[in-house]
Amino acid sequence: METPNLVTYQKRTEVVDSFQNQAGEITYILHCFRRSSSNLEWEFEQTNSARRTATQGIFIEGNTPLLKLSFPISAGKMWNGNALNTMDEDLFEMDSLFSGYITQAQDTIPETLTVIQEDNQDFIANLITNYEIYGLGIGMVYKEEIDVRYCTDDPCIGQQIIDNGRIFRQSIINYGKN
Repeated sequence: METPNLVTYQKRTEVVDSFQNQAGEITYILHCFRRSSSNLEWEFEQTNSARRTATQGIFIEGNTPLLKLSFPISAGKMWNGNALNTMDEDLFEMDSLFSGYITQAQDTIPETLTVIQEDNQDFIANLITNYEIYGLGIGMVYKEEIDVRYCTDDPCIGQQIIDNGRIFRQSIINYGKN
């Protein structure tokens, strides 16, 4: 088995502009920055956009629209996250409505909802889970993507020893307006 490769970095997203489309919806232009530690300068990474309609929360990354939220919110509600693009269907599910979330800085975000994007917990061969937590009036406050393959050879089968894969966690440090 390989030694794990740990990469830690900070990501900053700023709303830099907005415009109203013909339907009266506002699209927000987002600049994303990245740095490997807090004592380094931010480096521009990419431009994305986001908008909210009466029934959808849409995030556009690399010209691919992703249907991140579906309104009105309702526990157990399901929708196709790829409904606005040409990728295969990807069912998302709303869970944990109005739960509190505590940030790494111990700030409490009182009202959140969790969107489960994938939940395949085999426990013998692999584990694939993806979910995002959104704070009311804030946006995404936490994201986790796990896609690992377990050792399935004797004698380690069933012990959940990671053979390979990827674990990604993103959590909000702070937020607000300049």
